Amino acid sequence: MLRSSDARNFVPVGSVTATDRVYTYGFDDNSLPFGTSYYRLRMTDQQGIVTLSAVVAVLNGNKDVILTSMVPTAVTSGAYLNISSSVKGTMLLQITDMYGRIVTQQQAAIATGNQQVPLTLQQLPAGAYQVTAIMNNNRIGTIRFVKQ
Repeated sequence: MLRSSDARNFVPVGSVTATDRVYTYGFDDNSLPFGTSYYRLRMTDQQGIVTLSAVVAVLNGNKDVILTSMVPTAVTSGAYLNISSSVKGTMLLQITDMYGRIVTQQQAAIATGNQQVPLTLQQLPAGAYQVTAIMNNNRIGTIRFVKQ
């Protein structure tokens, strides 16, 4: 288990040894800092190949909404926006071109916890875009992507 305060520089906080035919594991971070912490798994298979999981955010003691990632960022038809939230609400997702013009938008119901919001992007022509999330009239974040 890796933890970060900035979603870029991760440090180990613990490990769990795999057991044959066990597919669910748990880990408690007993030193969870106040605020936003980012986590990812570092998994090593029997052949020694290392795989890193997607990043998730844990919001401890604060009310916040964070865009953690978009998968994929090279889009052909659709993508998923990964969001961590400590509050429920409705989020406006605006897709803009590189000139700042809104080309499409959609609303998404946001629950507490980590979630994936599907984005329908097949109608966009090829080019560079960005998705901006707005909740309660506050800009949450922006992620750039390429439509192929």
